[in-house]
Amino acid sequence: MGKIKLQRFALKFENRELTFKPNDTIIGNCFIALNGKMDLRQLEIKFVGIANVCWEEGSDDNKTTYSASHPCINIKYLPALSNAKTIRIL
Repeated sequence: MGKIKLQRFALKFENRELTFKPNDTIIGNCFIALNGKMDLRQLEIKFVGIANVCWEEGSDDNKTTYSASHPCINIKYLPALSNAKTIRIL
């Protein structure tokens, strides 16, 4: 068998909102599909969120565009894999 490759990765959130506010709780599931079996000792998930804003002021001849970005979340999550030392992704 060849190298194990990722076939599908998906996040499904319970809340279908497209934007979130500070202190919102985000709940969902992570789905991983591979082209073969793999034993795992650790799974690391990293969440990164950035707020972006952009607006224009003035008329067509004298228009000024403003924009900014701000990092809101940067979390590394190591979920417990149960009492077993490895898990198997089928």
